Amino acid sequence: MQKKVSIGLITTWFFAVASFVGFLYVRITYPNVEKGYPSLIFGLMFIFSVVCLVETYGKMRQNKASESPGVKKEPTKEDRLGIKNTWFVIAVTCAYMLLMNVLGFLIGTILMMVLVPVCLGYRKPLPIILTSACCIVFVYFLFSKLYIPIPEGLLAIF
Repeated sequence: MQKKVSIGLITTWFFAVASFVGFLYVRITYPNVEKGYPSLIFGLMFIFSVVCLVETYGKMRQNKASESPGVKKEPTKEDRLGIKNTWFVIAVTCAYMLLMNVLGFLIGTILMMVLVPVCLGYRKPLPIILTSACCIVFVYFLFSKLYIPIPEGLLAIF
């Protein structure tokens, strides 16, 4: 259990640092018109990462206190799969953020909203497609009504 929580702690630290660096990058390099939404997302990611970090650290301390000395628990298949899934979601999220201006909001969000559930084991295509489409249409119309520009990416060619 100690190893599982330690990896969770490292993963959460990584995500907190990455979201904070992303926040700073957006605030420094993006034009004033386009930095509001990405800054909000990175800021929320950082806040939730810190909350998760505190919870993970508390669980680690609690498990350490209740553990029998000399007894080691081997990670199970579910533990290893959970760690792989966590790193996959982090990698997809980082790729999504980095490629947003290249791919654009619509293409990037569709890819992310389809890839993540499928790779996490959800296999029903209809709910994945409907959820992705509804979310994208809602956010697109919300942003267009509020006159907030979203990255067009590859769609700007057409």
